[in-house]
Amino acid sequence: MEQSEKIRKMAYAAVLAALTGAGALLTVPLGPVPFTLQTFFVMLAGFLLGAKWGFVAITLYVLLGTAGLPVFSGGSAGAGVLLGPTGGYILAFPVGAAVAGFLAELGDGRTGVERLSLKAAGGVAASGLILVVGAARLMEFFGMSPEAAFAAGVAPFVVTSLPEIALAVGLSESLSRSGVASASTGPRVRGVEERALYGVALGAGLVMSVLIPWAHLSETVEDGGEAVEATAGVPGYFGGGELTLTDDEAIVETAATAPSVFVYGVAAAVLGAVGIALAVAAVKNVRESYVGAGYGVVGVAAVGVTVAGYLEVSAWSLEVAHSVGYGVYLPALMGVGFVVLAAHTLRVRSAASETVAA
Repeated sequence: MEQSEKIRKMAYAAVLAALTGAGALLTVPLGPVPFTLQTFFVMLAGFLLGAKWGFVAITLYVLLGTAGLPVFSGGSAGAGVLLGPTGGYILAFPVGAAVAGFLAELGDGRTGVERLSLKAAGGVAASGLILVVGAARLMEFFGMSPEAAFAAGVAPFVVTSLPEIALAVGLSESLSRSGVASASTGPRVRGVEERALYGVALGAGLVMSVLIPWAHLSETVEDGGEAVEATAGVPGYFGGGELTLTDDEAIVETAATAPSVFVYGVAAAVLGAVGIALAVAAVKNVRESYVGAGYGVVGVAAVGVTVAGYLEVSAWSLEVAHSVGYGVYLPALMGVGFVVLAAHTLRVRSAASETVAA
C-alpha cells in the first residue's frame, strides 16, 4: 500500500472510531441492553475500510473507551464496562467490522447488484456475530438460560438490524460515489438505486416498528398497607388489549385497555410496505418524480401514526403513572427520513430535467 493511501486509511479509521463513540451516546433502553448506533458504524467501518482497517478502526474505539474516554453506551468508560454484562457486544465489534469488511472486499470489481448483496451479507454476518457473542456474555454474567439471553440480548436488536444494514450499505455506496475510499469498487450503481436503498431501509424500519415495545405502564398500588409500584411492559403494537400490571402480589387488573393500537401497528406496517414498493418501482424505471411524491405522502402519514399512537397510549389517556415506549416514536423517525428522501429525490429529478432542457 502506498504511503499516502496508508495515511488516508489511518485518517478514515480515526474518524470511524470517533463516529462509533458518538453513536454510543444515543442510547435507547430496550431492556438489559440498550440500543445504540454503534453497530451501524461498526458495519460502515468494514464497508468503507475493508477487513484490516475496519478492524483497526473499531479496535481503536475499544481501546479509547477502555483507557477512560466516555465513548461506550451512555457515555460510560473503563475496563469495567468490558467486564460487565454488555462487554461481549463491545469485544465483538472489531471482529464484526472485519467480517463486514471481508465480505465487502469480495465485491471488488463486481457488478452493482453483486457488490450490494455481498455488503448486505457482510452486515447480516457482522450483526449476527455481535449479537451472539453479546448474548453469550449475558448468559455468563446473569446466569441466564439461552432462551432468556436470546429474548433480552438478541431479539430486540433483530428488529433494528435490518434498517441499520440497509442504511450502512446505502451510505457506503453514496460515499464511494463521492470519492471516499471504499472496501469494494466496480461499476457504480445508478443514483436512483442508491436512493432506493434508503427507501428500503426506511420502509423496513416502519415495518419492524410494530415489534418494538410501545408502552411501559406503572401504577402505585397498596400491598399489605404499603405502597408499591406495579409495572408491565407491552411487547408491541400488536399487544393491545386488556393489560395486567403485577409486582409480587400486588395486581392491578385491566389498568388500561388499548385495543385500537392494533390499528396503528397495521398502518405502520402498510406504510412501510408501500415505501419499499416505491423504492422497487423507482429501480423499475417508474418516474422518480412520482416516487418522490409517494415518499412524501408515506413520510407524513408515518408521522401521523406516531401522533395517533401517542394519543392512544399516553400516560394521561390511560390514567397510569407513565407509558409510551420507543416503538411509538419509530414511525415518526422513519417518516421524517421519508420526507427528507422525498425532498432529495424531487430536487435531483428537477435538476436532471433542467439539464436536459438546457
